[in-house]
Amino acid sequence: MTKKRAKPKGKAKKDGERALDLLLEDLLPSIDRHATFVDSVPLEVADSYRRLKAGKRLAPVFKKLKKHGLKVRDIKILRRRIALLPLEWERENESWNIRQKRRAAMAKKLRKLATEAAADPDLKGLRIGVETIALNCSPDEQDDLHTFAEVMNIGASILEPSDLPLTMTEDGKLLTPEQSDQLYSPERRISEQTYVLLRIFGMLEPYFEPADDPLPPRAPNKIVETLGSVLLQKKIKSGTVSKLRPDDHRKYTLDPK
Repeated sequence: MTKKRAKPKGKAKKDGERALDLLLEDLLPSIDRHATFVDSVPLEVADSYRRLKAGKRLAPVFKKLKKHGLKVRDIKILRRRIALLPLEWERENESWNIRQKRRAAMAKKLRKLATEAAADPDLKGLRIGVETIALNCSPDEQDDLHTFAEVMNIGASILEPSDLPLTMTEDGKLLTPEQSDQLYSPERRISEQTYVLLRIFGMLEPYFEPADDPLPPRAPNKIVETLGSVLLQKKIKSGTVSKLRPDDHRKYTLDPK
């Protein structure tokens, strides 16, 4: 009879979690090495992470995940990846039409702000460089510095359509930046809830793969729906994940309620 391996407690557990923090901090060189995950992400991501960490609804969920082989380190990384999903959805699943409207609206705001800043008695003397911000500096100090209005106009020009530079596709076609952007933009933007649930399922699926057991594993649908509900702060109906993944019915047994 083999003994169960003791779970890390006290100082050993804290040392392990701190080691993970140091590893992730190495991947974020622009962040102070003493900063934690919540210090290095936008406020809304930090709030999501705290909910995933402190939510009472998730205690039985993480307990079940541990039975499927996830260790403390795995669960910590899982929380962080899930907390980032809404931000990923905004950046990676923006349709071309929505992207055009967003860029046009922001460029218009920046052009207007640039005009107002250039005429403002306080801001027109403000100049910005790579490592310098100066106010009412002498002409000799203005080299390599842009006025606040110029910075706003540069930002607007980035958002506005342009014919250069051209890029070449694998089949030899030359595309403008707008054409290239449109080519690789999704035709249709899926809902945030659908994106989140499918991404969480993908993160958990490796831990629910068929093993030597003759019966198929139970799908993590209920777990996915609970995690998604806490993340998005909304009720997700039971069976939602099953509808999103109809082809999985043969691969898994029914998820227990």
